[in-house]
Amino acid sequence: NNVRVWNAFDGKQILELKGHTSVVNSIAFSPRQDSYHIASGSDDGTTRMWDSISGKEEDRFDRSDNSSLPCCCLAVSICPNGYFVASGYDDGGVLLWNAMTKNTGVTP
Repeated sequence: NNVRVWNAFDGKQILELKGHTSVVNSIAFSPRQDSYHIASGSDDGTTRMWDSISGKEEDRFDRSDNSSLPCCCLAVSICPNGYFVASGYDDGGVLLWNAMTKNTGVTP
């Protein structure tokens, strides 16, 4: 249920991101050099945004807020501009989240 971040050079764990209540299926690092964020998607139906320096959870996008059906988040991706996060679900649904406004269904 936790995401662990390891230093590739010395093999030491540098962060543990705690918050998901079920299996984590996917993570993505922000591609922006000035943005230090990690997105994670879980069977608990949430996509979470984390500060990759402090390990603090910054945002949570919950599909259950937009659907009456429970579902698992299987994939996440962060757009190159860092403002949008895409989440793919086990029911075939894909949601695009605006990380700045928390709105769904937006197009960049």
